[in-house]
Formats: sequence, structure tokens, C-alpha cells
Amino acid sequence: MRIMLPGCAIPLQLMAQDMDLMQEAGANALRTCHYPNDERFLDLCDERGILVWEENHARGLGLESMQNPNFDRQCEDCIREMIENHYNHPSIIIWGILNECASETEEGREKYARQYAQIKSMDASRPTTSATCRHFTDISLDLPDIVSFNMYSSWYQPLYFPLFLKR
Repeated sequence: MRIMLPGCAIPLQLMAQDMDLMQEAGANALRTCHYPNDERFLDLCDERGILVWEENHARGLGLESMQNPNFDRQCEDCIREMIENHYNHPSIIIWGILNECASETEEGREKYARQYAQIKSMDASRPTTSATCRHFTDISLDLPDIVSFNMYSSWYQPLYFPLFLKR
């Protein structure tokens, strides 16, 4: 049996099939992690009334990666292009940044703050967020409009959800 996979260039037909599956499951919102999505995909979301959390391309970076001399410029460019190109999509209800990056450090916090400020300067009408997995050490949780947690109970760490709820 031969299986043809499209790679990163997903045909519109497969995008529509994915949407069909989501809607059949009762989903009405999605997160486009971890990069701005294809214009055609966002058009489908607009047409079908699917709510979208769109985010920039940075994910899972430690402080050393965030200190790369190109990091700030690349993030700034990505956010600018994402908002300029996708601003008029009514399906986009939230802008996200920096999935699980070094939000537990002072320098990381400064980078989060800078990116949230850039988003707000370009689109103050939509809330901001970022997903964190640093539940007990994140020092940037006061910066976004919406706090989002990625929880991997018993996946990467022991089950800590009960402890999380107690805090």
C-alpha cells in the first residue's frame, strides 16, 4: 500500500476534511500552534465560524535560544506579518506568542512584554496569550490578557494536576 503525504503544503481539500472532522466532533475553536497559518485555512475558519487562536513561530525555547542576536528581530517580523496579513479575519479571536519559552526568567519576561506590546500597538481589539508549562515558576503570567496552561499530566512528568489545583 502506498500512502502519499503532502508534507507542509497541505492541499485545500485536506484542510476542509480536517475542518469537517473537527466540526463533526463538536469543536468550534482551534489553536494554530506554532506558527501563523495558511491564508486559505483561515478563510475556511471564517466561512465555517471556527474561532482561531493564532500565534507566532517561537516555541519551546530556552533562554539561550532567546538570546540569539536574531531572535527579537525575527519575532518582531513574524508578529508584524501575522497581524498585517491576518488582521481582517473575523475568525481570529486571540493572538498568541512564545509557546513554552523562558517565561520563568527576567530576560524572558522582558521579551514576552515587548511582544505583547507590539501586538497591542497593532491590534488592541483582540486579547493576547501564550501557553506556559512552567506552572509554578512562570513570572510572566501577569502580562497576557488570558493565561493559558499546557498540561502534560503523566506525559513528561509525574501526575501533578492535583497539586496544581491546590495552588
